[in-house]
Amino acid sequence: MQAETPRKPLVSVDNLGVTYTHNSGEPVTALRDVTASFFPGSMTAIIGANGAGKSTLFNAITGQLRPTTGTLTVDGRITYMPQTEAVNWDFPMTVRDVVLTAFRHPTRDNKTTADEALASVGMTAYATRSIRQLSGGQKKRVFIARALATQAPILILDEPFAGVDQDTEEVLFRVLTARRDRGALILLSTHHLGTLRSMDRILVLQKTIISDGAPDDTLFAASPSVLLGTALMEDMRKDGDAE
Repeated sequence: MQAETPRKPLVSVDNLGVTYTHNSGEPVTALRDVTASFFPGSMTAIIGANGAGKSTLFNAITGQLRPTTGTLTVDGRITYMPQTEAVNWDFPMTVRDVVLTAFRHPTRDNKTTADEALASVGMTAYATRSIRQLSGGQKKRVFIARALATQAPILILDEPFAGVDQDTEEVLFRVLTARRDRGALILLSTHHLGTLRSMDRILVLQKTIISDGAPDDTLFAASPSVLLGTALMEDMRKDGDAE
């Protein structure tokens, strides 16, 4: 029987380190000795306390900052959704217009793709509405739709479940799972404990990797301070939703 061809990672980091200079002139280590490979058709959650280096790792992978040490290999287009979208809410853009910003020169096919992405997150009825009229959770759905519309093989999402209600969270998780099942690599950060057990893999970061593996094994091995911080952030999110 012919041996199965090993899967090739879409993203690999090897001994990655990021150091920057503080305003005081002192060097600050944001990441050190991070080694990991991420494969197509998988969804990995990267968790850790605030300041653990999650956003720094994403910025390195997406090319927004240059690593100080180590190597980084990316095989495929990346779509990145940061925590805060840089949108001028006073600018008269419709929901569909926002999704179409994923394309440099939108074609008719791109517009069809944008509408399909909006439908997947339940936002078809809002397509012609001004983006500034939407709630925070609805805006998050729109930006997820924008990420999906690119059809990039690598999706990186910084806190995609932050500040959304349970219905929106379920919709977002469903569409991300569907994209993973179609072969995409999905990397996301989250403070939401409820979604972690549904991930394929969890990587616990505290400037370096302190645990990496299947959800049950990784959550059991994670330090109480990391899990406590995650749980507290989730409680704060729920309190905010209830207000």
